[in-house]
Amino acid sequence: MKNDNDIAARMQRLFDLWGKFDRVYFKILHRWNLSYNSYLLLEELYHHPEGLEPAATADRLSIPRQTMTFVLDSLERDGHLERLPHPADRRRKLITLTPAGRRFGEEVVNTIFEKERAAMDALSPAEQEQLLEMYERLQRGFERSFLSETEHS
Repeated sequence: MKNDNDIAARMQRLFDLWGKFDRVYFKILHRWNLSYNSYLLLEELYHHPEGLEPAATADRLSIPRQTMTFVLDSLERDGHLERLPHPADRRRKLITLTPAGRRFGEEVVNTIFEKERAAMDALSPAEQEQLLEMYERLQRGFERSFLSETEHS
């Protein structure tokens, strides 16, 4: 029982840290009046200037499609993105940054990256790698426990 309590306490500590990370992101993004989902899409579009399909992007970013529509509408209304016809299938659309959206994306993405880089500088390269390896092991263990549960359902 003590081990279960230790694990629960450690997981709660991890969740608290995630929440603190989220609050910092929200504070940084507030200066541009961006939601976290808007930032995720803006960053994705910034790194894919050729354009992306909305549904596939929503799935990749784990944003519900209804929420993605709201985010697209908001960024389009602000002049940051445009919806274009898909070159191979007129039933589909591509989303891409406008020139103003590209400049905006560059400012936001580079600012966030500088904050993340500064945070990572608190750890040595070896500690950074160790952190990532441990986090990957934790994620794989969590996924395995979920998959084994669904196999028995």
